Amino acid sequence: MTASARCLLNIPAAKDLGERIALTLGQDFRSHLLPAGGEKNGMSLRGFVSRPEFTRSSAAQMYFSVNDRFVKDFLLNHAVMTAYRRLIEARRYPAVVLRLELPPGDVDVNVHPAKREVRFRNPGKFTPSSWRRSVRRSEQEYCRGRRVRGVHRIRRRRRMPTGLQRR
Repeated sequence: MTASARCLLNIPAAKDLGERIALTLGQDFRSHLLPAGGEKNGMSLRGFVSRPEFTRSSAAQMYFSVNDRFVKDFLLNHAVMTAYRRLIEARRYPAVVLRLELPPGDVDVNVHPAKREVRFRNPGKFTPSSWRRSVRRSEQEYCRGRRVRGVHRIRRRRRMPTGLQRR
């Protein structure tokens, strides 16, 4: 990858997305990701999601590509965070590398001058339930392969108002 005749990133060719992630983000990062994907309503979702124990303190390691264009999008972030809601602790973020393929007419890339933001013609297609199924399917396959009994949900304690707490 070059910019203004300067080499920014020089890595060898990769045969698939998993190998490309390992080359660009590191093998340690790649080792914590699970394959995820599915197809629904004319869209295809492929990529990798992190195991629940591999979380970050910010959303900086959530990477999305829409029709082979790198984007930052609130709707996509929200769908992933909703899918992980009961799997990870509050104020923690999963690491994801997801590639979304849509018909070109379903996405508008002329929203931001740098083309990093997109607008979806039908945002109702991005129901968190379909993303949640992809995340859970990946988790179940991971647990089955490691002979873990299941994905543990995090239960958040409800705090009682200060005046009503037991002593």
